[in-house]
Amino acid sequence: MNVRITYVPVLEENEANAGLLGQLKDLLRWGDEQFVPPLSARHSSTQSDLAPHAAAVDHAIDDYYQALLEQRFLLALDGDSLAGFMSYRPEYACDYVDGGKCTYVSTILVAEQYRGAHLTEQMYRVLFDLPSVQGTVVATRTWSKNGAHLHILGEMGFDLIQTLPDDRGPGIDTVYYAKQA
Repeated sequence: MNVRITYVPVLEENEANAGLLGQLKDLLRWGDEQFVPPLSARHSSTQSDLAPHAAAVDHAIDDYYQALLEQRFLLALDGDSLAGFMSYRPEYACDYVDGGKCTYVSTILVAEQYRGAHLTEQMYRVLFDLPSVQGTVVATRTWSKNGAHLHILGEMGFDLIQTLPDDRGPGIDTVYYAKQA
C-alpha cells in the first residue's frame, strides 16, 4: 500500500475526472449508513438540522455528493484508487468558533480496506500544512458516539468547543471540535 494525500482545490465534473468521481460516489454510497444521520438523509454537508425527523426521503446520496463538489478536497490515493477523502470549506461561518470563521472539515471517509492505516490523521496533517489553512482555526463536527473520530481529534489536540445534546436523536449529541492551525 502506497497511499499519497493529494490536495485538490476544485474537483470538476469532466471526462478527465470521471473515474475518480465515480469512485467518490461509490465510496459515499458504501459509507452512507455509517454516519449519523446517514449522508443520504442530508441535503448538504453543512446542514444544521440533523435530527431523525429531518431525514429526507426524496433523494439519495446525489444531493450530498453535489454539495461536496463545491468544497476543497484532500484525496487519499493508492495509485488510481480512492482510499479515502477529506472535504473542507475555507472561511466558513461558524457561531461556535472564536472570530466566527474557520476552515471547516465537513466530511472524512476512508474505505474499509484502508481503515487502521492512519489516513485520517495523515489528511489532517496535510490540511494543517496547507499555506491557505495555516493561521486559521480548523473546526469539525461529529456525533458523540463516533469513537474513532473522537479518538483521532483528541490525539491531534483538538478541543471540544460545543455540544448540542440529543441533536441527532436520543443520547446522540452533535459535538464541535476546533484547533488553531
